[in-house]
Amino acid sequence: CYATSTAISPAMAYAFLQSTHLYAGQLQALKNTINYFLSSVDEKVLIHPSLPIAVLSNTEIEATLFEKKIIISSFNYPLQSSEKTHRIVLNAAHTKDDIDALVNALG
Repeated sequence: CYATSTAISPAMAYAFLQSTHLYAGQLQALKNTINYFLSSVDEKVLIHPSLPIAVLSNTEIEATLFEKKIIISSFNYPLQSSEKTHRIVLNAAHTKDDIDALVNALG
């Protein structure tokens, strides 16, 4: 917990306020990417309702995707002894070609 904090500089505040259109554009690009992914993939993938994350049910998929040069987020959850959770994290920089390659790799 912080008892005090330092305000951002006027230059940082100005830069942030002048870049809101960039954030809006990237958010729209991310929404487009998510929608394209959802329209291309089958029901084996669960999309988080408020995050650009897809959870995979296939426990063998990590190695398969890695062989195709696709890296996903895999970790044991909620405990280290639990089975791995496999997640695809989408971002605004992913292209349709990226998504097509991912969908093809998922089978």
